[in-house]
Formats: sequence, structure tokens, C-alpha cells
Amino acid sequence: MRSFYMIALCWLPLAACTRNNLAAGVCSDYKDAASCSANVLCEVEACPDCSGGSSFSGCVAKGEGAHLCPGTFCAAPCSSFTTREDCEANPICEAAGCVGCGPQFSGCYAKGTAPAVVCPGSCPACSVYTDESSCAAASYCHPVYVDLHACACAGAGCCTTFDHCGAGAAMCTPGPLGPTCAQPTPLCEGDFVVGYFDGCPEGCVRSDECS
Repeated sequence: MRSFYMIALCWLPLAACTRNNLAAGVCSDYKDAASCSANVLCEVEACPDCSGGSSFSGCVAKGEGAHLCPGTFCAAPCSSFTTREDCEANPICEAAGCVGCGPQFSGCYAKGTAPAVVCPGSCPACSVYTDESSCAAASYCHPVYVDLHACACAGAGCCTTFDHCGAGAAMCTPGPLGPTCAQPTPLCEGDFVVGYFDGCPEGCVRSDECS
């Protein structure tokens, strides 16, 4: 009789281990709370959500829950962001708007809900932008400046003023063949360097915009 009890005592942990291993394999297959709860060997694990409640995060064998919830990113609604940069910095949001030309941001939406945006077939010529701010806002243009050295200020480049809006990215070298025309090279000082277009000097451009 003693031998029988000893065998039974040895079998019980083995049976429990086998049952737990089997349950763990079965439970992890459930992908929703209802199907997990329907199995008496399993229990639902949940993590807090941004609405103050909780959401299904996994199904495990009963008594073996050791799930660590990831940090929940709860931020302002996507519609509250007013720039493309702020919108795209939030991983749950996406920006709407044309990428090529004109205003590049028309709204911030939850991912997968942004409306289709009808973009123009072609971008307007950079020459339509007659002030520095609108030219700089067009991603396919760059501001070109002129320094007439005809003002009373003393700092290098302080006389530099906006002249016109150039096409494409600012090019700060004439190319591998050097200047391709006899146009005189302007004197650019301070934060400005000579910009080139088709190998010819076009004026001064900001050094931090050089392509």
C-alpha cells in the first residue's frame, strides 16, 4: 500500500506539469477574450488602454500570468496637431496633404483614416512666390538673395535681402566642370554662399540649404 501512495505522489506533480504545458500551448492560440475565457484551463490577460479601461493582450494558462504590459502611448487627438512634423511624430497619426508642391499639410488623422487628397498635376513655377516665406515653404523651391553692400550695418551678410525664388534645391557648387558662363560671381557673406543654377551664379543662398 505504501508503494502505491509513493507512486501516486510522484505522479501528481508530473500530471500537473503536463496539464500546465498543454494548457499553455492551447491558451496562447486564443486571440480574443471570449474564446480564452471559455476554456477553464485559461485566463485572460489585459492591459490598460487610453480610455481608462482595458483591452485583451493575451491568453495564458491559469495561474501562470506574468505578462508585462507595454507602455501605453496616450496623447492628444490627432486632429489637434497643426503641422506635418508634429502629426507624424505621433505613432498613431498620419498627415494628409500633397508632398510635391504648395501647402504640404491639410490635416492630421488617426492612421488609416486620412482622406485622399487631390494634388495638382504639376507644381506652379517658383517665380510665383514673391516673398521669402512663401518661397521657403515650397519644398521644390529655394530663396535666392542679393547683397548690395549698400546699408549702414557692420555685420557680415547683414545687408543681404531676398531677391527671387529659385527652382529646385539650392546648389552651392557650379558642378564638376566649373562655372559655365561669364556671369560675375556675387559676393556673399556671413551665413550666405554663392548659389548656382545650370552652372551659372544665381545669387546668394543660405549655406544650410546647400544640396
